Amino acid sequence: MSYNTKLTGIKYVTKSEYQANPEMYQTSDTLYLIENESDFKIFLGTKPLKSGGAAFRDDTSFTIMNNLTAVQIPSGTETIGEYAFSSNKNNSGDHEFFKNLISVDIPDSVTGIGQYAFYGCSGLTELDIPNTVTSIGQYAFASCKSLTELDLPSGVTSLPTYMMAYCTGLTIFKVPENVTSIGTYCFYGDTSLTEITLPEGLTNIGQYAFSGCTKLGYIPKSFDNPDPVCTVNLPSTLTTLGTYAFQNCSSLTEMTIPASVSNLNTSLFSGCTALEKVVAPGLTSIGSSAFLGCSALETFSIPSTVNSIGGSAFKNCISLEEIAIPSSVTKIDTSTFEGCSSLTSVSADDITSIGSSAFLNCTGLSSFTVPAGVTSIAASAFSGCSGLTSVMLNSLLSTIGGSAFRYCTGLTAITIPASVTSIGSNAFGGCTNLQTITINKAQGSISGAPWGATNATVTWTGEE
Repeated sequence: MSYNTKLTGIKYVTKSEYQANPEMYQTSDTLYLIENESDFKIFLGTKPLKSGGAAFRDDTSFTIMNNLTAVQIPSGTETIGEYAFSSNKNNSGDHEFFKNLISVDIPDSVTGIGQYAFYGCSGLTELDIPNTVTSIGQYAFASCKSLTELDLPSGVTSLPTYMMAYCTGLTIFKVPENVTSIGTYCFYGDTSLTEITLPEGLTNIGQYAFSGCTKLGYIPKSFDNPDPVCTVNLPSTLTTLGTYAFQNCSSLTEMTIPASVSNLNTSLFSGCTALEKVVAPGLTSIGSSAFLGCSALETFSIPSTVNSIGGSAFKNCISLEEIAIPSSVTKIDTSTFEGCSSLTSVSADDITSIGSSAFLNCTGLSSFTVPAGVTSIAASAFSGCSGLTSVMLNSLLSTIGGSAFRYCTGLTAITIPASVTSIGSNAFGGCTNLQTITINKAQGSISGAPWGATNATVTWTGEE
């Protein structure tokens, strides 16, 4: 076979010609392309490449490759090899090789596209993938910053790691109907991506898959649609959402998680600052930082099937007003609701443990009744809750940690039960309006009084 379109600046040789007299091709100023190969291969001088121009850095190779704007891969080619149009995989940003390449014509004979095949082709705007392609390698189209859309054939069943990462011009993408898995970082940092279509049959979305897709789901407001629902429709077959999968998707306003998904993994929606509503009926666990920084989230109904909530899960959800923790959850972890400044109502009757900084700076919280099963309040658990005016401690409580109620300036009085045996340093430090601490213990039986509350009088009511 021969190449249908000859490329300016490239000399074409057959494999047999090259093998018969390789010394002829030892020049350093000519780029050669071997014909009659099932793999698309380019090389400079006597240094053949597995595919494209990787590892060459002299001015001649730059000049030749940079002048290419269109490539027609010959009919009969079966594979576009790894790094075919890419520079060294360890480089970051736009690559100097093939930077002016606009379009590549791929024949129907191609069945596979290797890893890094088009990595860093920042000028590439046109790429038609034939229906014969069934496999695509990792990073295959990463950093193709001028691609606005790309259609993949139905024979592709998985999207690999970083396949479309940093494609900052990509606006729309339809995942092929037979894809069951989207790899880690697949669309990472695609800041223009607004519409993604996910097929029924998809079971797995990998970690960081859509992280940093700041316009994902975006629908502009209009006179007819002043409050558009900006979302991604997840298929009913989905079972796994990887950690950080939608991190910093700051245009999303609503998400419905299918009942087949049982875990909201770590930082799944962290930084989704427009997210107002999430429905997730099948959950058994909420991972750490799952909603971290979701500043528009007003309410979230935790299913009764949930048995664990990770640390910082709702940290800095400044619009969250109320939360009901089901009886299956026994622990409020470290910083779970830290910075939830609008939180006014907490239902947590079956909790047995309140972690450090659990409600730190929840300034809207006015009252809190410590559940009957809680035996310790960890350090800084309610620190900075300046609106807190009433705290009811239970009769089984034994430990109040350091700075537990520090800077709770709304407190004027508190009663400590006889069960308490330890109060940490500055437990009431900065509580400038706290006047009375009543403790049902013998005088001096707990050291450190008044525990930072410099304006308070400690009244001991227990027997000596």
